Amino acid sequence: MKVVAAERRRFGYRRIHVMLAIRAKGHFWLATRPDWVAEFSLVGALSSVKPLGKWWAAVPRERWPDHEGARAYLQSN
Repeated sequence: MKVVAAERRRFGYRRIHVMLAIRAKGHFWLATRPDWVAEFSLVGALSSVKPLGKWWAAVPRERWPDHEGARAYLQSN
């Protein structure tokens, strides 16, 4: 997104605050459930937390995907 200020007035705090939105997103785990992964998302005043499943490191290797490319990716990360 590109914003161009066409006016010569200086930007005050309130004018900038209306234009900007804070964004954050990431994965986390809880100390009481270290094998589970969840996602945190924040956009402006809206936030959400949702469970995603288990970390691949917590899944037994015999339950990993059979596809060789998928296994290589999991082992490299």
